[in-house]
Amino acid sequence: MSKHLEKILERAVYDEAFRNKLNSQIEYAIQQIDRGVSVPDSVVSEFARARIRVRKKYSKWDKLFFDKYSAMYSTPENIGRYRASRINGPVLDVGSGAGMQCIMFGLEYGCKGIEVDRSRYLMSLLNSIAYRCKSEFVNSDFYKNSIRDAHIVFSDPLRTKASSISELKPSPLDIMEKIQAEAFIFDLPPRMPASTINIDGEREYISVDGVLSRFTVYTGSLKEAEYSAHIMPSGIHLNGEKQTVKFEEGVPGRLIYVPDPAVVAAGLLGAYSSLVMVSNDGRRLILSSDDTVENFPGTIYEIIHSCDGTSLAFSLRSLRPRNVYLRFSIDPVQYYSITNSVTSADGLTDLYVFRYKELFLITKKIFDINSTGNKAVNFFK
Repeated sequence: MSKHLEKILERAVYDEAFRNKLNSQIEYAIQQIDRGVSVPDSVVSEFARARIRVRKKYSKWDKLFFDKYSAMYSTPENIGRYRASRINGPVLDVGSGAGMQCIMFGLEYGCKGIEVDRSRYLMSLLNSIAYRCKSEFVNSDFYKNSIRDAHIVFSDPLRTKASSISELKPSPLDIMEKIQAEAFIFDLPPRMPASTINIDGEREYISVDGVLSRFTVYTGSLKEAEYSAHIMPSGIHLNGEKQTVKFEEGVPGRLIYVPDPAVVAAGLLGAYSSLVMVSNDGRRLILSSDDTVENFPGTIYEIIHSCDGTSLAFSLRSLRPRNVYLRFSIDPVQYYSITNSVTSADGLTDLYVFRYKELFLITKKIFDINSTGNKAVNFFK
């Protein structure tokens, strides 16, 4: 299949008529899949399924080419454009994959991508055509390439189960040893412990719609702080030194505060140490207070009712919610069993339920950092 895939991709790069025909076939396959029609496995159906996976990630998704891995892990357009806004010159992208981050860099200052996998190299050429971008791509092995210097070097290593940067491929340490550059940018696994990264650089965490998405290290001239958090789509940017805050456990007050996961990961919650901790299950830190906190980097909810588990469904139903979101650990089957039984098509509002010990807190959202319309600001200087 790989050789057959390469031939199709290569022809699509150099034959516009063939590329247009291939895009039409992929578009038809997408329509069939969306309708629930079974589509046999083929190169066309693989491209179709990849485009379905990325259609919320890229503005030109219907003209892009990915394999399954690239569709899962390629840098989303909004993050790619944000990163490109931080650079100050041309970039060398080591291990450029299907080319998406290199393309976003290329739209700013220019970018040259090196990719050892020929299929992904050809995909990057096709994707640069879709964006009318002049980024350059080379099908080459970084370890055998003769490049020794660059202005800025970017690398997003293959997502493996590596527990340290030395185990990533290509390793950031190998890249820094081989290439002389003014600055390096490394896109690392978001859950990789920062303590294992022995690189002097800014550690930036990026969240999208309240989900931790990227962990980036910037070195040299691109380092702006020790730690930073970038919240998307609001564009709120926080930076400073990481602080270890031990929130006191306490009884919930009038308001529930859920800090954005990028801010939590970056350790930039020192300004909110007066809040008490309601729970922390490792996925979500829940804080509370009776007082309103200005410029909170996350989401704020107001408690409108509390009850025990036996009366939760009754209490929710009596409030006539449009949607219900359970913000505590629960089996998925039980989650939908509860939420589907209490919502109403003509419901009045969305409700969010948190848990404090054996008590369930029914809340409504009153503030969301991603829906305020605020321009990007620095909360910490």
